[in-house]
Amino acid sequence: MKTAAFGGARLGLGAVLAAALASGPALAQSPVAPKDPSLGQQPPTASVTSRAKPSALAPPSAPPAAKSNPQLKPMTVTLVRAGGGCEPNCPEWIAATGMIDAETLPRFKKVLKTLGTRKPPVLISSNGGLVDESLAIGRLLRAYSLDIAVANTIINPCGESDAACRSGKAPPTAYPKAFLARCASSCAFLLAGGVHRYAGPRTPVGVHQLKSLQTTAKIVQKFRIEQHYVWGVPTETRRTLVSEKRIGERTVETKTPASAYAKIATYFHDMGVTDAVMPMVKLTPHTSIHWLTRAELVSTRLATDMIDGEQLISGAIMPTKANAPATANAAPAKP
Repeated sequence: MKTAAFGGARLGLGAVLAAALASGPALAQSPVAPKDPSLGQQPPTASVTSRAKPSALAPPSAPPAAKSNPQLKPMTVTLVRAGGGCEPNCPEWIAATGMIDAETLPRFKKVLKTLGTRKPPVLISSNGGLVDESLAIGRLLRAYSLDIAVANTIINPCGESDAACRSGKAPPTAYPKAFLARCASSCAFLLAGGVHRYAGPRTPVGVHQLKSLQTTAKIVQKFRIEQHYVWGVPTETRRTLVSEKRIGERTVETKTPASAYAKIATYFHDMGVTDAVMPMVKLTPHTSIHWLTRAELVSTRLATDMIDGEQLISGAIMPTKANAPATANAAPAKP
């Protein structure tokens, strides 16, 4: 059974009568979390000068330091709104932070069903995750015509006086934060699904090649066999599974098939991302990461606007008319 994943592969269970061997290839990208760009693999940003004003959505006081990196946990998908004197027209956005797993797509579908005609942007920060799920989420967000920006989101707890938030009738307040945000590995597939795609100097985007895995699992199954006879002649055999137990498994790395990269290339083409991105994916070892430069973000069209999610939500920088939304099979933009 084939699956595509960044950081993990699914296992196939085959039906057997006694002790048997079940195996199948799985496609994955490296489980190694990409290094912090600020610690040795900083993407070149010297040519970009940020003119953003201080965010009007900054919290009144710094939040307590996180005990663990939320980007390494399963992705949370939450509709949030800005606070701090902007009522009743506070901007809303969908906050998506963490690893993309098998439950991420259902979480997105659940939130999207509540939007009605609203089209809030999606702010993402992720080290990657499952490939097939990322491609499906990207196509889903494009179907909803949503914009996607790279940024962290700090969600405030519901206040004692905020009855609507505490009851779930109103989204919680939050503020965007570009610091330490990134979109790496399969997150780039999700980013490509945006109509507009926002990534600035403070929010790097990285890609690398796939890693194929083949897992062999040994399973013991017990069945109850019932044989029926009519006048001594067997007429029916019924077999019922009583129990199933996994007694071992082994995973080895195998060669990534060309069809896996062809699938990704087709997806990028459909989303309006140029073919220039595929060499970066194929030539970067899965144990490393290629952080795209500003010129590469523009030439590949993985970014249509060179600002991050914090700037987008705060309104410090607004997209210009020259930054046309991405369309399927869009022509490459000149760097």
